[in-house]
Amino acid sequence: MPMIKYRICSIKNTEDSTKIISVEALDKKIIFKPGQFVMLHIVDQNGQSADKRPFSIASSPNSSTIEFCIKILPEGRFTQKLDKLDVGDTLGIEGPLGTFYYNHERSAVFIAGGTGIAPFISMLRYIKENRIMGDFVLFYSVRTQKHILYKRELEQLAKATNIKIIITITREESTKWNGEHGRVEEQMLKKYLANPKDYRFYICGPVNMTSSLHNLLVSIGIKEENILFEGWG
Repeated sequence: MPMIKYRICSIKNTEDSTKIISVEALDKKIIFKPGQFVMLHIVDQNGQSADKRPFSIASSPNSSTIEFCIKILPEGRFTQKLDKLDVGDTLGIEGPLGTFYYNHERSAVFIAGGTGIAPFISMLRYIKENRIMGDFVLFYSVRTQKHILYKRELEQLAKATNIKIIITITREESTKWNGEHGRVEEQMLKKYLANPKDYRFYICGPVNMTSSLHNLLVSIGIKEENILFEGWG
């Protein structure tokens, strides 16, 4: 699969060392489905790949740019190189890749942990832009309030009549927080889903989280074919 060159057109830094990076095609652009990932390349002076890592796309397929939500890790070889780049620099994109994408279901539950929110931002933007009617629920698990990515956009999405947003924090007790506390578990799912078996489930986050949730869903009667998950670590 060929690597296509993109130019960084914007960089937004969040409170928790995560970068929201948008890129625009220098020539042709890739066509992807909401939720897919690509291989992102840092290129050398000759335009050749110097390093690469897989990242989910956060933008909708309808967007003229491609957006990534990337945690900059102190020990991360790739992300430390990425952190040194600026607007105007070039990146390479190879893809799209993966079978983890929204397939026009009318009843879907999305469960995200940390930067695992990225593919669901793509999916929810796509659902909103295309005015897809249905029953959509996002559970988003983060450590603390400062770790909530896309907070304002999620608040706006929650105003859409067919998208419900539940954010839960796992490592902070605060009287100023009106959302949920703790991990996404059976009790929380049943609090917001009248009948979990009516939905298709998408899970993205650290592999221990995705594995645990997969086992939980199977234990409460969700069929394997109705569970899609993607994890890392």
